[in-house]
Amino acid sequence: MVSPLLYSPAYAAEDEPQLNIEDADYYYVKSYKSGDCVLCANAYMLMRAAFDEGSLFFDGITNKKLRKHACTSSGGNILKHEYTYTFDGLTFTVKYKKLSGDYSERKAKIKKMLKKHPEGIVGLGYSKYGTHGVLLTEFKDSKFYAADSALNYGSFNEGITPYSETIMKSLKTVKHVWYLKEVTGTPTTAHVKDMEMGIRVKKSGDQWKLTWYKKGDDTPLDGFKVGYIGKSAFKRGENFKPLLKTRLHYTMVDDKKNGKSYYYRVRGYVKDVKDGKTRYVFTNSAKVLVEMSEKED
Repeated sequence: MVSPLLYSPAYAAEDEPQLNIEDADYYYVKSYKSGDCVLCANAYMLMRAAFDEGSLFFDGITNKKLRKHACTSSGGNILKHEYTYTFDGLTFTVKYKKLSGDYSERKAKIKKMLKKHPEGIVGLGYSKYGTHGVLLTEFKDSKFYAADSALNYGSFNEGITPYSETIMKSLKTVKHVWYLKEVTGTPTTAHVKDMEMGIRVKKSGDQWKLTWYKKGDDTPLDGFKVGYIGKSAFKRGENFKPLLKTRLHYTMVDDKKNGKSYYYRVRGYVKDVKDGKTRYVFTNSAKVLVEMSEKED
């Protein structure tokens, strides 16, 4: 898996800022039950893996959503030794491993695993409050770095910090890890950006029937957005006027009978609702020119 730090999405809004998986806000935990530390660390790991795979909604992976898949009970927080989780067209397979050997051997194994897993590995050890887990993200400049949910909840939002600044005791206490064994599939959201649409037009009485379709693709879409613009305005580079959002694959348009030409455009989209806000990822658009009838004398 490739581990880019920056990724440019194709959201509906223009000039969308690049996403940076190192931003602390992505590690803030809004819903936390006592003992969720290892579950949160697993959610961090899968979020980072989804980002690496190109998912635009990677931050939709939360401990709340992951709980029923990763834990031994739907309402608990004791992690299974192996589980699978599917999100945005990707399926993650996570496994547990107990590290053997003395501290130097275990430390070497953790370094080796981090080189293989840029999304990080979950380490379970001890803090001064008892057992605790964090996501170890990398070893750089002679330091281990980690995302600790205890530092990203309530009034804290530290993101990724040196391991020494987490609430964990020495790395010597970390003898249990969870890691991503495999990820399969293609992110639906990343794929949608490049999806091609087609559109047909047919006269039907005093109306035109516009029918659209996806070209050679079966990715599910949440709906379609349709707009229109006059031919002269289109040539001037003006924006399309909104017409409707629909889940249907067609719409009927009145024949304006003004002898003019209009471009109609349709784009498919997938949407994600988070914190009461909806964001969209659109397909490429298809355009068709419709020649309106002349008025009768």
